[in-house]
Amino acid sequence: MNDTDKMNDTDNEHIIGTEFKSVESFMEAIRGKKHSPPIEVFLSIYYFFLRLWEDNLCPRMIFRHTKWTFQKIFKGYSTPELWELDHTIGKFVHKRIKAFREMETTGIPSTVIPPDYVDTPENFEQLRKNWDDILKQIEDAFAIIENSYEVENWDGTNIEDYIKKQDENLETVRKGLKLLAEHYMGLWD
Repeated sequence: MNDTDKMNDTDNEHIIGTEFKSVESFMEAIRGKKHSPPIEVFLSIYYFFLRLWEDNLCPRMIFRHTKWTFQKIFKGYSTPELWELDHTIGKFVHKRIKAFREMETTGIPSTVIPPDYVDTPENFEQLRKNWDDILKQIEDAFAIIENSYEVENWDGTNIEDYIKKQDENLETVRKGLKLLAEHYMGLWD
């Protein structure tokens, strides 16, 4: 056993049998363990090819991808889209709301116009700005839904910040979905 092996064994001893007070302290202990660069390179290459094989190239996955392609052609959707329907709908709507918002529109829906509206150029521009703000909030909500898998990945640093960010995202999504329901019939030009 050489000095490097001894050092790695002693590095593990501080983790084994230790009771951690928080997730943060556990993550710090794990992050303290570093592999030598050649091992990191080998492991990254190994896991790349392992994921490539397991996710795409093994016979079972080739059959599944073929089946899902036929489902998409003949039914218009595939089984994996139904597994995460919220994400599928979020991707679909986000792209279209974003394009609609960036498009040069000529009208403003009646759901945005207040009952005491007086038609002047300044008032019309204010209504246009209000409508654009509503569309932006809807777009932001669907951007969060579309990227929800990225947002959900926690890096293990600060649980309070993570929970706060998740709560903010949830509130943004709720507000955007409420605005979409309220102004759904106004999505025209």
